Amino acid sequence: MDSKNIYSFIKNGESEILEFKSSFQKDVIETVAAFANTKGGIIERYGSGITRIFKECKKYGIKKPKFCEIANGFKVTLFNKKIKKGVSEGVSEGVKLTYDLIEKNSGKRVPVIAELLNTSVKNVERWIKQLKMENKVEYRGSSKHGGYYIIGLNKIIGGKKT
Repeated sequence: MDSKNIYSFIKNGESEILEFKSSFQKDVIETVAAFANTKGGIIERYGSGITRIFKECKKYGIKKPKFCEIANGFKVTLFNKKIKKGVSEGVSEGVKLTYDLIEKNSGKRVPVIAELLNTSVKNVERWIKQLKMENKVEYRGSSKHGGYYIIGLNKIIGGKKT
């Protein structure tokens, strides 16, 4: 693009394919994306984006994106947590994550476990209930200072078995 073209753009002013900005901030990126998807915009291969998103998610082992229709378009939610594969005996991912966390961090209480797993206290209570029914975890200590431990996993702390 030469100075003649730039002068021509300025002379003709803004249009549905051209907009002037005085600074480069977040709204510029949004405008560029909007122009790329309207008249004059360039589409690499029409309809290929969603397929590629699904392929990339599968490739990296992350949860499939969630598509939600809004106003005149749609919203895509991408997840960054990997899917755990090979969870044995039909144990849900939440139960497995809770078990693994307790195994590595014995003595934690439900609110701490919920915070570490980035989930609700109610979810952790449900998962621990299942683990207790399967005799995999138990609560040790007082109601104020105790926590959850893997059954059969003993640690020696200060000469005492826990």
